Amino acid sequence: MTARQMWISLGLAALATLVCILAQGIPNLATGKPILWFPQDLYSQVELIGFVTGVVGVYLMVVESTWNYPVGLIWAVGYGWYFFQMRHFGEATTMLISAGYLVDGWIKWSRGTTADELPVTLLKKHHWVVIGITLAIVIPLLIWLLTEVHGAYVYWDAATTALSLTAQYLTNRKVFQSWLFWIFANIVIIPVFIYRGWYPTAVLYSIFTVMAFVGIREWRRSLVGQPTMSPGA
Repeated sequence: MTARQMWISLGLAALATLVCILAQGIPNLATGKPILWFPQDLYSQVELIGFVTGVVGVYLMVVESTWNYPVGLIWAVGYGWYFFQMRHFGEATTMLISAGYLVDGWIKWSRGTTADELPVTLLKKHHWVVIGITLAIVIPLLIWLLTEVHGAYVYWDAATTALSLTAQYLTNRKVFQSWLFWIFANIVIIPVFIYRGWYPTAVLYSIFTVMAFVGIREWRRSLVGQPTMSPGA
């Protein structure tokens, strides 16, 4: 991580803290209470930690910093616990498996000392095979499992879990199109968070979506800047 990236990360952490606290206070509007407050209960505190590390982690992913993985692990563990407590078992499963994927990505991205040693690439045919297998197996399996444990929003959960795991698989390999999968997964799940009143999480995933478009721009620059560029076969 460069000094510039570190200072930007700290600035984003401070801004994300304020945004999350404001979002957590949205329900207070109905009661006339101030919306600016500090989280007192464990759920809100864990949500705050997950919110901040989520924003910083995605920024570090955008700038191709390996530090996005340890920061992302904190986000995955925190939100995994949060989703489980809220009986959103599909998203909790996503976070659990994502933690393993994050370790895998950390190893892959750490093989070199610079971003160029693991270059951004385009989607290849074998990636499509993995994507197809993942969607074909994970979605029906999760629908059955979540139905058995009486999870909430079974079909939405199953779909977003499969899409998120696919996106993380592609991210670990620095596949440019991984951002498109993240955007689609976020767009699908955000309405569920809003409906359930999880406003900070809805705001977080909205921020993720905006940052994904920034990621597309930045990774495209890395892609174009490579000596040779091939879509693969």
